[in-house]
Amino acid sequence: MTTLHQIARAALALPDAVEQRYGRDRAYVVGDARFVAVTDGVVELALGATETSRAATEVPGSSVRGGLLAVPLAELGGMAANSLVRRAYVAVAPADAATAVTAPDSARAGAVGDLPRSIGNPATRALVGAGITTLAEVARRSDEELLALHGVGPRAVRLLRETR
Repeated sequence: MTTLHQIARAALALPDAVEQRYGRDRAYVVGDARFVAVTDGVVELALGATETSRAATEVPGSSVRGGLLAVPLAELGGMAANSLVRRAYVAVAPADAATAVTAPDSARAGAVGDLPRSIGNPATRALVGAGITTLAEVARRSDEELLALHGVGPRAVRLLRETR
């Protein structure tokens, strides 16, 4: 089961996302577009018509309400919630913000800047997601900062330090 706090964390981790409160209800917007709202224990997500229809068949307990995907918080798992919040953000965010969020998805080891192939895809995606695409940018970060990125482990940090 997902909580309101988890939805808030997922939404507010995205670039330029802000929270609007209406009593106990919450909405998350980017620019002028609302991408997630939580009302009476139901998460509503603005995925766009095609994505909403598809997600309604994939997400247990969901329905379509006013063109939005509606899912009871109690029936939504954490990983699914994170994915849906991200998909809703990408659907409504300005192009540059959406691209910043989706760019790491296609990052491949050995194909980004001068980052070495040996660190692997998860570490490469994590670094790209943090805006790090060169060894010079890696050098400006501490080991602790690098290790804090999900996907970057001690082996990747060692390989990055050895490659400099």
